[in-house]
Amino acid sequence: MPRGRKPGEAIWRTPNRYVTTICNELHVERVRLNIAQSDLAETIGIHPYTLSNWEHGRSHPGLFYLLCWTQALGFSLHLKKEKL
Repeated sequence: MPRGRKPGEAIWRTPNRYVTTICNELHVERVRLNIAQSDLAETIGIHPYTLSNWEHGRSHPGLFYLLCWTQALGFSLHLKKEKL
């Protein structure tokens, strides 16, 4: 088990560079579309502080909210398998 992770802690809860990159791109897109953080948060069903934390990398969304966020901005997530 990697250091720093508690026994039984889900791997997907650990932020990684992909989630951070996606959150950053979604933040840039929200600003480009001139959508207020509070309006987007209401659309997704979360508190504006939560969205702010996601956009600034202080926390990250679970898969459900990540998909809600992308759909609210008209994004599409296409995941591809990387070669190991």
